Amino acid sequence: MFGPDYMKDGLDWKKEHFALQKIKKLNNLKKLVLAAQKAPNPKIRAAAAERLSDQAVLFEIAKNDPELTVRRTAVRKLTDPAALAELAKTHSTWETRLEAVKKLTDQAVIADIVRNEMDSGVRYEAVELLTDQALLSEAALHDTNYFVRLAAVNKLTDQTVAAKVATTDKEPNIRQAATEKLTNQTVLAKIAAKDKKAEIRQAAAEKLTDQAALLEIAESDSSPIVRRAAISGLTDQAILERFAREGRSDMERNAAGEKLTKCASGHDFVFEREESDRRDDDQMRLITYTYYRCSRCGKKHTRVDDGWGRVSEFDSGW
Repeated sequence: MFGPDYMKDGLDWKKEHFALQKIKKLNNLKKLVLAAQKAPNPKIRAAAAERLSDQAVLFEIAKNDPELTVRRTAVRKLTDPAALAELAKTHSTWETRLEAVKKLTDQAVIADIVRNEMDSGVRYEAVELLTDQALLSEAALHDTNYFVRLAAVNKLTDQTVAAKVATTDKEPNIRQAATEKLTNQTVLAKIAAKDKKAEIRQAAAEKLTDQAALLEIAESDSSPIVRRAAISGLTDQAILERFAREGRSDMERNAAGEKLTKCASGHDFVFEREESDRRDDDQMRLITYTYYRCSRCGKKHTRVDDGWGRVSEFDSGW
């Protein structure tokens, strides 16, 4: 068979390598187009397409080549918005539609794909590019795919929609993502009190500022991580003093202790000194002791960080 090796079929690895090198150096546009469209070897076609800029030729290759790798190369070289839109909306393979969607900038086309695309992976990519809050709300509330809903929730700014997702979605991770978007104290208090998942109640409690709601959660929630989150939001020093002494777990007592700035008499603690002690165990822990003294009554207070991220607080007579 006559003609260059890059137009031949059944090349061994060595001839294929040299053919690819020849394509990379080829400066004849007609030959490059011919190789991109007609070479039997898909690697040769892809290498030739990589060197093209003619939008009509690239569109034809992206639309009709039987090999995904060649179509993908052509799509990546396309810049024509109309060609990309047509491929994104009408190509028969989801992989090619996905590749085209990644290059879209026209919000109307992106919105059309979010509404009408059957493949969830393509819809997900479109949602990642979408800016229309009304359509993001629709996707967050009604899309059948978990990942698409989550992507939409992560881009939401509408508090009403976020509240609805946070209280109704069947997937805990999506409810939590929506909860982390909320600022409405009434909704957050409801979630912190009623969601079945402790992690979601915790996320809500961490955003609460309502002191009455936080106190109720700190006293009554069944999960220590939720109670700790609520205690961390409290500001009343007398209440914090009570939790520091009577909290049901170390994490609750520590959370209260970390928020204490006053002694039991309501006087401010003043920093006195800090000391460190390295424990030569298998963790090589550095234990830090921080000492405080009440500014008025002289009462002493110690905070200990054990080097494993655990902090304890207690009144002391150092």
